Amino acid sequence: MIKYILLIFVFIYLIINKIIKLKKIEYQKNNLILKEILEIAYKSQIVEDAGVKIISILNKYFDYDYCSLYRYDKGRDSLNILCTTVDGSDFNELVELGNDLFELNKSRTDAYIESSNLPLNYKSTLKRNVNYIYFIPLKREDLIIGALLIEKVNSNKNEKTSFETEFFEVVTETITLALQNLIYFEKISNSAYLDGLTGVYNRKYMDLYLPKKFLTYSKAKIPFSIVMFDIDHFKKFNDTYGHQFGDLVLKDLSNFVLKNIRETDVLFRYGGEEFLIFMPNIDEITTFNRIEHIREAISNLILTDDKGVSAQITCSFGIVSFPSNGNSIDELINMADKALYYSKNKGRNRTTLYSERLFYVTQ
Repeated sequence: MIKYILLIFVFIYLIINKIIKLKKIEYQKNNLILKEILEIAYKSQIVEDAGVKIISILNKYFDYDYCSLYRYDKGRDSLNILCTTVDGSDFNELVELGNDLFELNKSRTDAYIESSNLPLNYKSTLKRNVNYIYFIPLKREDLIIGALLIEKVNSNKNEKTSFETEFFEVVTETITLALQNLIYFEKISNSAYLDGLTGVYNRKYMDLYLPKKFLTYSKAKIPFSIVMFDIDHFKKFNDTYGHQFGDLVLKDLSNFVLKNIRETDVLFRYGGEEFLIFMPNIDEITTFNRIEHIREAISNLILTDDKGVSAQITCSFGIVSFPSNGNSIDELINMADKALYYSKNKGRNRTTLYSERLFYVTQ
């Protein structure tokens, strides 16, 4: 009898000891994750770069098939993809999925989990055979920073994962804090690189920003577009209405474009009346459709100065998309410029999507 009691005590001791060791390992793992994510918050200055590194850290410590990090666009009250491990061809469906889940869970303060024995009934998840999603809003008090989406393929519906225990409470709070600090730092540090007239980013900042973006996005195989545009017959416009009215046009046009692009898109004044837009995580067809909408809206704008003088303008656009084109940021800018001048030589007030088959006529 005593022998059996001793065996039971030994068995209980071994179990408790094992639990303590596992908890210690889990604690150490969480500390490593927190340390690595917080280091990114202090070392990285570009939010998208930090996002790619955060996903890489999560991939190192957790078992999942896909991970997407979204950034909140306050102006549109919607989510844009900051970075993802999903193939670029599925970006539109992934944006749609993120915003569907965002709308569904706006009032929630915790994570949303959906699982099934079959692929979940969303366009993106059906296409990739995803049967488990874990959607985590990234919030600090009432401030929405973004969201994190974890997806698994062939997951056991009844299987309890580590995501559902410590992940939400420990890791996502750190990610939220890191992104909030980076976004704030981005706004403060970028103020020195604003164009004095229009308030958009200047050429100096563009020359610093775009090479870093190209390096990050080409390594991660994330698609993006470069859009160049300028005001048609701007010299003639200045001669007719005067340079003060011309300055008003540049300011009003910049503000209008800023209001009609995503928060993740970046607008630069390239020089004079010429501008450049960097549009991350987007394919060329979606870019074309969005720019066409902006171009048409610009042509319907009526610009009026403080003396009551009114005028209308049109703009010409050129688009190039990566990775289908270009091996460097300079090459992509040159291609977008060629597409722009093709638009101008073909009658202006139009949008041209660059391709190698494009018949380019020099001006």
